[in-house]
Amino acid sequence: MRAAHPEIIIVGTAGPGSHPENPDYEAGWVLANELEIPILDEHYYEPREYFLKSRQYDFYPSDSKTKVYLGEYAAKDKKLIDALAEALYLLHVERNGDVVTMTSYAPLFARKGAENWNPDLIYFDNERPYLTCSYYVQQMFGQSPGQYYYGDVLTIQDPDKSEGEGYLQEQSAVLDVNKHKLYVKVANATANEKEATLNLSRFSPKGTAVKTVLSGQPEDENNYDAQPIAPVREDIKVKKNMNLTLAPYSFTMFEIPLK
Repeated sequence: MRAAHPEIIIVGTAGPGSHPENPDYEAGWVLANELEIPILDEHYYEPREYFLKSRQYDFYPSDSKTKVYLGEYAAKDKKLIDALAEALYLLHVERNGDVVTMTSYAPLFARKGAENWNPDLIYFDNERPYLTCSYYVQQMFGQSPGQYYYGDVLTIQDPDKSEGEGYLQEQSAVLDVNKHKLYVKVANATANEKEATLNLSRFSPKGTAVKTVLSGQPEDENNYDAQPIAPVREDIKVKKNMNLTLAPYSFTMFEIPLK
């Protein structure tokens, strides 16, 4: 394949339900390293606690010839706290962009009365769809691509440690040089209001930024009867240094135009 079609990128698999304790996962990585497969597909469907505490890509070797495609992942419920757990995990994935080349969520659509998988991103019947909390997290990540990652633009005061490897407040900043925009994202998966500082001194912000917040109670859930959770957007003035208050159970994104 490589000789006949060098333009094709081969993606291997670590098996369904990939996990460091899964035999398929171990065997998949052994084979990928032996054959120098460019990308290996990993899958994770786990309870929310896994995504709240796991930061496994912080420990993957960044110089490995085989990179990761996180091809399927989702917390196993559809409540706001599950979406925030996924946001925390994705922020750590974004931090490890030299390890994880691509991600894609669990299956996209599920029709009422014909679901054969749970969770999905969008549910629908003959009259209307409803968008899950996880959909909005995916949307905000999808709206904030870029070429450069900064890990020290936003500082959270006294973040709460999870029961595992990470924190229950996480952040990232991504620069899109083509659109001249900086995207700053921060998740707070606790009932605690948190203070943070945003330092834009290395950039040249201009005009008005857009602040988007997804928040609510941890057990809130969109469904056919009610859809209480949706992002709220507002325009804000930006300065070189800003003090922020992170609402409990929230995921916030700042879209900051630059000169």
